[in-house]
Amino acid sequence: MAKWKPPRASSGEVVINDGTGSCKIDELPTFCPRCQRNAIPKPLGNGARSTHPDEWMFPTLDVPVRCTNCDLVYIAEYEGEPIQAGPDLGDVEIVFHFTRTVPNAMQGRPVSGTLQKISPRFSQVFDQAAAAENDGLTEIAGGGYRRALEILVKDYLSYKEPTSRDTYVRTWLGECITKHIADPTIQDLAKRANIIANDFVHYESYGANELSDLVSLIDLTRAWIELQAETETVRANLDSPRKTQR
Repeated sequence: MAKWKPPRASSGEVVINDGTGSCKIDELPTFCPRCQRNAIPKPLGNGARSTHPDEWMFPTLDVPVRCTNCDLVYIAEYEGEPIQAGPDLGDVEIVFHFTRTVPNAMQGRPVSGTLQKISPRFSQVFDQAAAAENDGLTEIAGGGYRRALEILVKDYLSYKEPTSRDTYVRTWLGECITKHIADPTIQDLAKRANIIANDFVHYESYGANELSDLVSLIDLTRAWIELQAETETVRANLDSPRKTQR
């Protein structure tokens, strides 16, 4: 599944003062959103605990931290969970679980050399759409994923037929898919992804799971494109005169 997720946090419980007393956070983030590097930060002073009356059992906690790599400050956000701390019903302790950083830590997925060669822009656009989805911006994330799909398809076709690039750029995405993609599996996956993606750039969308379905279809399309390109590379190497004459 290609859906972007916040970076994993460090293991190990940490005690933080929330201004009224000490509280426990389960871990610190391991990826800095400011310098985009892996680094466990240092907490700075007190954390800020929510005081909303509806959140007395499940409060939130914001902890300012300083990156040990770039020395810049950001916020680590936590959600509280009540834990039974003793035999009495009143013995409840709140443990805070790491949820995300502010600004958001947009840590992109690793990009293979094959994909970078076929479509250098695809991963950048896809990761930005995933970050929007992660921030709850689902009304615009779909449009971003649709743009990523179009870039992937047209770059793939241009990779296969470089002399026809101008034609692909000027052609509607649906027509590029149905008329120019020869591989039946890639065509089917891209066609299904395009049908769903178009819902997010028009007035109405259908189905609560559309966004996750779109992400899955785009990721499968990407995977099949990479697999096809890598297979063709291996075959070409094996069919070269030097290999066939052994």
